[in-house]
Amino acid sequence: FDKTNTYYTNLYFTSLSQSPKLFLEIIKKQIKIVKPKVIIMFGAEVTKVLSNTEDSIFHSRGKWYDIYIEDNLDTVSGISMFHPRYILSNNESKKETWSDLKDIKKILVD
Repeated sequence: FDKTNTYYTNLYFTSLSQSPKLFLEIIKKQIKIVKPKVIIMFGAEVTKVLSNTEDSIFHSRGKWYDIYIEDNLDTVSGISMFHPRYILSNNESKKETWSDLKDIKKILVD
């Protein structure tokens, strides 16, 4: 994984009290610039905003979503993963995270 094929994101570059629409505008502009093959969404907040779901991270983790970038025409595949902080404090999540990373690698190699 590197910056030419993967875009890592969470919500911590903006205040969580900000409007999700503002976050969505910012993140979509970044995605247009980076043009990643895969978006890795670390945590529930970013997954909810980008994938338009209300699922908790325990229901969305490991699922792939089509992330709509512009007028529902352009999409990028995105996967929901546990936030690194959670992984570090919950050893049992490492196996699931490793599985997610292997799935991402398959997408990038194809």
